[in-house]
Order: sequence, then C-alpha cells, then structure tokens
Amino acid sequence: MTSNWGWRIPSFVQMVPSLLQVSFIFFLPESPRWLVFQGRKTEAYAILVKYHGEGDENSDFVKAEYSQIEQTLEAELTVAKISQKDVFSTPVMRKRVIVTAFLALFTQWCGNGLASQYLSPVLDSIGVHDNRMKHIINLSRVSWSFVNGTIFSFLVPRYPRRSTFLVCAISVFVLFTAWTIATAEYSFSQSKISARVVIALIFLYSPAYNLGFVALPYAFLVELFPFHVRARGIAFYQWWLRGAGFFDQFVAPIGIDAAGWRWYIIYCVWDAFQVVFVYLMFPETSGHTLEELTFCECICAFRGISRFIWIVYESEQGGNDPPAYGTMEAGHSTRPQRCG
Repeated sequence: MTSNWGWRIPSFVQMVPSLLQVSFIFFLPESPRWLVFQGRKTEAYAILVKYHGEGDENSDFVKAEYSQIEQTLEAELTVAKISQKDVFSTPVMRKRVIVTAFLALFTQWCGNGLASQYLSPVLDSIGVHDNRMKHIINLSRVSWSFVNGTIFSFLVPRYPRRSTFLVCAISVFVLFTAWTIATAEYSFSQSKISARVVIALIFLYSPAYNLGFVALPYAFLVELFPFHVRARGIAFYQWWLRGAGFFDQFVAPIGIDAAGWRWYIIYCVWDAFQVVFVYLMFPETSGHTLEELTFCECICAFRGISRFIWIVYESEQGGNDPPAYGTMEAGHSTRPQRCG
C-alpha cells in the first residue's frame, strides 16, 4: 500500500484495545481496599458481599476478609507516613525492588524483540528475502501469539507464580539457544533445514515467553508490594520496563548489523542468568491474601529455596501494637511460620 493509509490503518488498529479499556473500565467495581482506605467502608463491604459472599451479607468469609483488610490498612498507616527513601531502605523492600527491576529487564531483554521488532533482518539472516513471505510469517506469528497469550492470561494466574516464572525462563533459554545454534548453522552451511528450524523455533518461542512475561508480571507485582507502596512499585516496574525497551530498540539493530547471529549469544547468556535469578530470588506469592502478604518477609535462600516467612503478631504485652513494618524480628514478640 503506497498511500498514507499504509501507516494509518495499523495506527487505528492499535487504538482498539485502548478504546475497549476506556469503555469497559466504568463497569469494573472499585477496589474494596481503596474504599476502606478512603473511609467508604459500607461500599467496600457491599462489593465483598457481591463478589466473594455470593450475596450473603452474613457470610463468615466476607466478615473475616473485611476485618483483615481493615486491620492491615490500619497497621500500614504508620508505615505510610514514612518517607519513600526510608520505606525502600528496609531489607524487605530492597528485595522487592530488586526483583521488580529484574523482572522488567527480563521481559525486554530475553530475545523477544528479535521476533516482534526485528523479524525482517532475522528472516534475512536465514535466506528469507521475499517481502510477501515475511508478511505471511509475521502475521502468522502475531496471530499465534494472540491465541496462546489469551489462553495463558486466563490459566497462568491459577498456578504458583515462582514455578511459572521458572518454567518460562527455562523454556525461553532453551528455545532461544536452539534458535541461535540453528541460525549459526545456516550461516555456515546455507541449509534450508536450519532455516525451517529457526522459523519453527520463533513460533515455539511465543508461548514460552507469553507463559510468564505477558499476563503474570502485574498479578505478581500486586502480591509483591504492600498496599501503601503498590502504586510506587508498579511505577518503578514501568520505569525499568520502558528503559529496557528503549535500550533494546535502539541498541539491538546496531548489534545485529555488526555481529549478525553472534549478537544472539548475548541474549543466550542473559537468559541463562535469568533462570538462575528466578530460581534464587523470586518468592512464591500465590495461595495467600494480599493482607497476609503485606507482612511477609521475603527470604531468598541461595540454595534455590525462595520462600516467605509469615510474621504472626501476638499480643504478649497487653495488646501492644506490633512494630513498624520492615523492623520486625522473629524475637520481637512474633512467631515466624513458613508460608508459600
């Protein structure tokens, strides 16, 4: 298409998801935690009754959940008055910040940009030069990614977070390493079989990436950060995400032009590091309410056992308030229990 509609149509198509979000956001219920935080407790309880109590206002589960939300937010009010610098200076918060930053880097630097942004030079490197064939492969790849990404967005949140990230990281590493080897083989032998293997691996890479790096990061971040710093945590993730995307977008083409398939080796090394980092550092956050996770201390054991220690407050001294979050120790009137 030689007219201006050649770029207008793709731009308009990309507007559709945003328009759908804007249209349907008015039908979403407000967060009960935010409502409690704003003092609109009746509305918060009504939402919990509707969605968690099947309409039963006397549901014990709803009462317990509402009480837990109230108590947790009250405990966080003291912490919320601390400056941002002080909050992020605690060991627990530093672990959360480190995990968040690397999660953002993983989603951008694991090699996915080669298929999504630089597919044309990738196909050129394996002897596919026909533009029509390139468009067919790209359309098929995008359609396949949409299908498996949609399926995973519904299924993945049902499973343990750390295990899912680990399976994703291992799959991405194995497939991208095979992709690199097949591309190198083609550069030496001009084998059509190697070219076909690369194309097959591009399609296999899509579900491997979508398994952990599309829908799961935001569910994980909501569970990782306490209520009072959740927005800051997600903003911090976005900052690293956009920065990593900017770097990949402008540096990767220089590397591809200068080194060809050898540039892929950098991604292979990074993907290997990715597996190790997820194995050692990512905590398991599934299976607990957001209120429980608020007072979980992230313990990252370097034997590969990433777990949470649930700090249970006990009023051993006449119902005194617990110490501020981030300063609690197991010996300070608490009883640590493994959770997750």
